[in-house]
Amino acid sequence: MASTPLVSIPKGNIDNAGKDEQPMTRDYWLNKLFYDIQQPALAAEYKKDRDAVLARYPMSAELRASLISNDIATIAPHVNAYLLRFYYAIVGMKDAEFIRRLNEIPDAPSAPKGKEEMSHG
Repeated sequence: MASTPLVSIPKGNIDNAGKDEQPMTRDYWLNKLFYDIQQPALAAEYKKDRDAVLARYPMSAELRASLISNDIATIAPHVNAYLLRFYYAIVGMKDAEFIRRLNEIPDAPSAPKGKEEMSHG
């Protein structure tokens, strides 16, 4: 049975604290939007009028533009990974496309290809 590659996590994730890199901060309002949009009524409203829903969530112009253009590379470091995946499923992105885009993020570590590359320590 073929194994599915794991999704890589972009550099700057909050887990990098204490290393040479600055930790990336999570954006409260972006996470709140991604959490709230799991409600069917809000998801339907978002699909009809994205700008009206986004107006309720104060966030930077950069993040707002990234949502409009589906720029996963900009959004990913600012949001919980589970909420990110739910969000893109709700807006209609197929899993294969979502994972492909995550793996194309510059400076993201490569995902293991299967069990043989995973170490247990």
